[in-house]
Amino acid sequence: DQQALLKIEVDLQDALNDVRAAVKDYPAMLDRVKQTITGLKKIPKAIDKAEVAETQAFLEWLLDNHFTFLACDEVALSKEGDGVAIRRVDGSELGTARLHSPRRAKKLLEQLRDNERCFIETPVPLMFGKDAHRSRIHRPVYRDLVVVKRFDSKGKVIGEQRFYGLYTSPVYDVAPSSIPLIRLKVAEVIARTGFEPGGHSSKELQQVIKDLPREELFLATTDVLFDTALGIFNLQERRKVRLFVRPDPCGKFFSCLYYAPRDIYSTDLRHRVQSVLEKHFSALDTEFTTHFSESVLARTHFVMRVDPDLSPK
Repeated sequence: DQQALLKIEVDLQDALNDVRAAVKDYPAMLDRVKQTITGLKKIPKAIDKAEVAETQAFLEWLLDNHFTFLACDEVALSKEGDGVAIRRVDGSELGTARLHSPRRAKKLLEQLRDNERCFIETPVPLMFGKDAHRSRIHRPVYRDLVVVKRFDSKGKVIGEQRFYGLYTSPVYDVAPSSIPLIRLKVAEVIARTGFEPGGHSSKELQQVIKDLPREELFLATTDVLFDTALGIFNLQERRKVRLFVRPDPCGKFFSCLYYAPRDIYSTDLRHRVQSVLEKHFSALDTEFTTHFSESVLARTHFVMRVDPDLSPK
């Protein structure tokens, strides 16, 4: 089929162009991260200094072969009339962003969905997200997003530096306690339980958290991580079925952790569960990962991409 062959050729060329752009701009993207780390030293007093230091440590950790940078760009917020305009900074695109980031007219902050506006305006130095586009480099998954905020002298957000890419394979094996920012979140979750430090329950909960998909540790808020980790902990190896759902902060995804007894788990069961979830969430696309361990429970992690304007309850 000549049309099929033509499509394969176009797809191959597009993939090679992505690789070429990412490789060519890789040193420049690393320099951009280093500049961002330096810029955090001048952050206003209104922003918590300990959080700034942990953000710098996290960016240094990314540079230590823990993140494959595929693209980056910068957006700026500026006063315009009675509102606030958002626009991409000209010439800030590196990597695949140079190929797939068409010039767009500015947007007004007031026109964004509530969750998008909240994500932008939250005055914390660094936030995590998930890009709605699949990578064509390394592995065909939705790209990870690291957003570093810029502030004015009063601590108000005036822009973002955005880094797109994929966490490298070692990230999925290291202990959460070794990852800057994540270690603080995990420590707070464990402290909230009131479990005796070093006790059996505390160690069991730490193992539950370590076994979670890494993106849940990055993307879940402390409150959500606490509820999910304690919910899994309370299963206590019982032959129960549980579903934990986490909405993406910008409304583009739903993350679903599905637990079922491994002796009844099958591909057919996974298909049926996936069908129920896709129907409920009106999913545009789904990816899943199934995990088996020594536990009596099997876990499937479904990631559902949805239309943010039609987000279900």
